[in-house]
Amino acid sequence: MASIDTAGLDRLSIHRYAATLVADDPVVAPRSRLPNMLRGTFEISFRRMVCHDVALDCRACPLAEACPYPAVFRPAPPPGSDRLSRAQDLPRPFVFETAPDGQERFARGEPLEIGLTLFGSANRFLPYFIVALRALADRGLGPTRGRLRLSRVMADTTGGAREVFAESSSLVTPFHQGLRLRDLLHPEDERARRVRVRFLSPTTLKRDGKLVERPSFADLACRLRDRLSALAAFFGDGPVEMDFAGVAPAASEVRTVECRTAWERRSRRSSRTGDVHETSGFCGEAAYEGELTGWMPLLRLGEAIHVGKYAVWGNGWIAVEQE
Repeated sequence: MASIDTAGLDRLSIHRYAATLVADDPVVAPRSRLPNMLRGTFEISFRRMVCHDVALDCRACPLAEACPYPAVFRPAPPPGSDRLSRAQDLPRPFVFETAPDGQERFARGEPLEIGLTLFGSANRFLPYFIVALRALADRGLGPTRGRLRLSRVMADTTGGAREVFAESSSLVTPFHQGLRLRDLLHPEDERARRVRVRFLSPTTLKRDGKLVERPSFADLACRLRDRLSALAAFFGDGPVEMDFAGVAPAASEVRTVECRTAWERRSRRSSRTGDVHETSGFCGEAAYEGELTGWMPLLRLGEAIHVGKYAVWGNGWIAVEQE
């Protein structure tokens, strides 16, 4: 099996937050549309908060280098990253997570829980994210534009949950020390032989330019490798150190022993351009068997960073269980 150096993967800090929004009006938030609604409305709220001219192209703005908006939503490749500069889908440094089987209607006073993960250097913008979430909630969600209020935000830390925002004080207490790879690993990962990967949200992977509906372990490992490397290069301590070419043949030695996935069709309309984008993917689960100990660091990181296309909209959310 190709050697995967755990230290070489530890190039990205993970900052997980749990935001609680409380409905002030009745809110309708269909599960299949909620991640897209959050992502679109959030970007609008974020830009209105920081931009002096929303009609101006960021590339022509004299404040672009100091502005958090292009750093979050229009990231540029870091110096010297020729391979990444040719990439079409540049990563964004955050993902939203909403319960895949959660409720869709919220009465007044009921909470709506949202997960938010920031990657690496993007955590310095936490106060902007929280203020934008407050603005998003006040604008309202869903077809009825039901208004909510941001009640609190908790950070996931090595010492347990820590409050970084409370409605009562309206102050943000930044927490800069994120989780690292060592904090994501489980004790039993050192003897992994069989794992079950649950695809909690539509996952879009490609193999040889074609969409995958039944993912092999190599499909999963290669796309995790690519996403982690890009995020680390843009927002972490630099590209991960591993045998990139050796990942596919080594991962092919891990067998698929069970695969129960189904294609789920989804689409989103851009609030900026009005264009409709396909965000479909497969959901379900797959079980893999083989020498998996060396792969567990990559899989544990995958639980945090998601995998495949449209991750910033909540797609590609996986959970890994040992069997």
